[in-house]
Amino acid sequence: MIAIDQAGEFSQMHGINFNETSVISNGNGDLIALIRGDEAFVTEDQFMPVGGIGKLYISRSLDGGLCWSKPADTGIFGQPGQIQKLKDNSGYLITFGYRKKPFGVRALVLDLDFKRISDKDFIIEEGFPSWDCGYPFSLEIENNLIITVYYANEESGERFIKYKKWKLD
Repeated sequence: MIAIDQAGEFSQMHGINFNETSVISNGNGDLIALIRGDEAFVTEDQFMPVGGIGKLYISRSLDGGLCWSKPADTGIFGQPGQIQKLKDNSGYLITFGYRKKPFGVRALVLDLDFKRISDKDFIIEEGFPSWDCGYPFSLEIENNLIITVYYANEESGERFIKYKKWKLD
């Protein structure tokens, strides 16, 4: 178990629901987990036990995953997310679905202490018709050159896979 909110231990309807986790290894048993955190909410006509309004959390294990730190709120609105260490070892690239208007996919960089390097997000793409988008996976193909694959949908509701090559500037 990486993360659990005791308030929601027995039901998704209470507390934070931690799910859809991206884990990377820094070597020597040092693991970093980027965790989607959802809370239940009610719309005008529907109860949502989990949904597109959560934030991303970080947890760390120094013993190969036997024990994990308490999840720390990154302050990043978005879900789900993916984490990877930059090739120059200066920090971590976080890519995530952005489920507020304008719906899309974004990225940002955290330093080695998991603090934001800039207040500005990299907007990979935005303007999708629905919050149902994202699930990005990024790969740094050379220093600061990133390719990100993600999904989105059209007004008709048809889903499709997209990718974008972009630079960390």
